[in-house]
Amino acid sequence: MRKQSIRVNAVNNELAALGKNIRRAREKMDISQEELAFRCGLHRTYLSDIERGARNLSFSSLLAVAQGLGSTVSEITRTQAAFSDLPGKSHFQSVNELSSNLTS
Repeated sequence: MRKQSIRVNAVNNELAALGKNIRRAREKMDISQEELAFRCGLHRTYLSDIERGARNLSFSSLLAVAQGLGSTVSEITRTQAAFSDLPGKSHFQSVNELSSNLTS
């Protein structure tokens, strides 16, 4: 039971980190959740859940979000210097970096 709990926490941390990356990319583009949801073909509340790490999105939804951001899946899940001018952050953090920060 303990191993399952650790795995669930790890997945939740990864989803939260991914959502944070998506939010940062959206904010960098200066568009609303509603606008990004429209571009992705997703509902705004679903996108909100993704950004909060409350949804375990499917691969097709992840592709749609990446395309809506004009990006790729690999770009929204790794360090990106292109987002370095976001307030308070020196770089666009990778999912793994954010996940390790959440568990510390």
